[in-house]
Amino acid sequence: MGTQVNLAIFLKAPRPGRVKTRVAAQLGDQAACDLYTALLHDSVTVALQSRAEHLILAFDGPPVEGYLPRAVADTSIDRISTLAQVEGDLGQRLAAAAASAQSQRRMPLVFLGSDSPDLPVEYIDQALQATQEHDLVLGPADDGGVWCIGLRLAVPELFEGITWSSEHTGAQLRNRAGALGLNVGNVPAWYDVDETEDLNSLVERLHAHPERAPHTQTWLQEHWNP
Repeated sequence: MGTQVNLAIFLKAPRPGRVKTRVAAQLGDQAACDLYTALLHDSVTVALQSRAEHLILAFDGPPVEGYLPRAVADTSIDRISTLAQVEGDLGQRLAAAAASAQSQRRMPLVFLGSDSPDLPVEYIDQALQATQEHDLVLGPADDGGVWCIGLRLAVPELFEGITWSSEHTGAQLRNRAGALGLNVGNVPAWYDVDETEDLNSLVERLHAHPERAPHTQTWLQEHWNP
């Protein structure tokens, strides 16, 4: 792959009432928390299957004992580190995490969330590769957001004035990148799980590829009857 590249996953501590609140409105806080834990397990597992040299687990809130997948415990300690997210909106937290990674020579860096449990590992590898050729790499999500943000170097101004978690997020990031003169690369689009409606399409995708997200598949079988 050439220059070594790194991943960072933004995680929340899975506590009822604090995660997947839009899903919780229909299914309840505990079921939504269990869903988030399943998403997290599958998202971290696929990240560890990628060609990234190092994985940063960036936590929002203190980690909860025992909720990370076994794959983390089975991975060399040199390949994983943890980072506490700073206070502020997502843009401020991304900027701080990128600055921290750059200070530790962990660039280029691709940011992932924990809402795409069946993300193909080859898409992650494509994003990692693209950071060696572009200042910014974006993986569009079906809802107008992004499933990944890749950076060759930290650019804190990129994240200013972005409306996060909206249908405009992806377009705003592209416009901001253009204003900053950044060379933007693209990788294939994928899907987030934010609303209960997203679970139906997830069921269809996992029917074709159940191996991609086994924890989420189990949750769906136990809790989701549309």
